[in-house]
Amino acid sequence: MSPVNIFGEPHEVRLQVVVLDAFSAHADRDELLGWVHRVPRVGQVICVHGEERQSLAFAQHLTAREITARVPVRGEPITV
Repeated sequence: MSPVNIFGEPHEVRLQVVVLDAFSAHADRDELLGWVHRVPRVGQVICVHGEERQSLAFAQHLTAREITARVPVRGEPITV
């Protein structure tokens, strides 16, 4: 296990953490969708960045393309 900082607090995790440097915070919906399609074996997409309305819209866009996606509420535990 290795610790991961979430909101400045260390949490032990039992999974592999991968840092993706090829992602731009300024990407539009089509760029994000293209990026998701290039990731092998996507189990689910958890939208946690950006305004809630846009995150919900992107999650719905992914779901319409048969990609499991959701927007958790702050503090909600996420099982991966």
